[in-house]
Amino acid sequence: MVAVATDGFDTPAGSETGGTHAGPVAVDDMYPALRIAAILAVACLPAAATAAVSAGSVPVQSLPHASQRSTAPSADGLSLVANLDYSNGTFQSWSVARRQATLLGSFRIGRRADVAVNGVSLDASGLLYTGIDSTNGKPCAACFEVLKSDGTVVAKVPAPALGGSQSAHVDDLALDASGKVYIADTGQVAAYFYTPTASGFSGPTLIETGANPASIAVSPNGQLVFIQGNCGFGEARVYTLGASGTYQPGNCFGIGTVALIGGSADDAGDVATPVDGAIGLVSISNPNGQGMAFSLPGRLTSVGGVAFSPDASLLYVADATRERVYAYARPSGGWVSGATPAIAGRAAGFKQLNIIAVPE
Repeated sequence: MVAVATDGFDTPAGSETGGTHAGPVAVDDMYPALRIAAILAVACLPAAATAAVSAGSVPVQSLPHASQRSTAPSADGLSLVANLDYSNGTFQSWSVARRQATLLGSFRIGRRADVAVNGVSLDASGLLYTGIDSTNGKPCAACFEVLKSDGTVVAKVPAPALGGSQSAHVDDLALDASGKVYIADTGQVAAYFYTPTASGFSGPTLIETGANPASIAVSPNGQLVFIQGNCGFGEARVYTLGASGTYQPGNCFGIGTVALIGGSADDAGDVATPVDGAIGLVSISNPNGQGMAFSLPGRLTSVGGVAFSPDASLLYVADATRERVYAYARPSGGWVSGATPAIAGRAAGFKQLNIIAVPE
């Protein structure tokens, strides 16, 4: 029996149920009539631009050292949730206790007509990370920012110039447990990451170039990076960190959505996403061809985003219709074993739920 959550959630496991769909994930089977266009491919970088980018220190306001950061959520509860409403670019931070969410702060970055915010991540100290593109250069032309729950900027790191003819476009970002920030730059057709230092960030370090990375996810330990945009529709490619310190490309595999935005990855290589065009359906798949899908309880539900807990013992799922977050417990055989994940808890009181993040 799944343990009852005692922190943010306290709904007994199994008190609500949904459906399960076992077997390899096949996006075409799940929403054949609702295929949407992926981000258009852009020209590849010239060969000179594919050389390693020189690492340099980016001076920004110091981030909390790992030893100063608050403890990440335990396996039986959730204390903090970040939310990005893509419809209007609003960020929210929520604390969770006794099944109830309390708003800590809400803000927007710049004018919606000028600024696009892409992706949201949350570190263990409660700082939010997001990618930014702006037509008027404010707060930057292309960068990522680190912000407090009230919108106060802690760090701003401009996107690099990789030497090609295209300008940077930060289309998505992800965060691992060590605080490294992974960027999908569709403008320069590259994926790279920054490493936190005592004075800011160093980097970038290239992961890949020339393959149109439109969205990105990373395992908490940083060993696996998943990039969408360089395979087919509804697919992502896995990159594995090698002994040399560089990422090696692997195979493409099916995911439940066109983009990884709103998805999450664990150290085992499982990737969870909402399923585009389906009502209340979550997909979990991996590069080995294994996969399954399960549905939220109730009718007319809508999955905004999903997020694994740091140890992947729980998968948090945002129900944008009911404005609540469910915590699903990992089955004893693993996420892609085909067993139905049990609901370990839920929390209500959210507003405008869309793309969520939990502390890494």
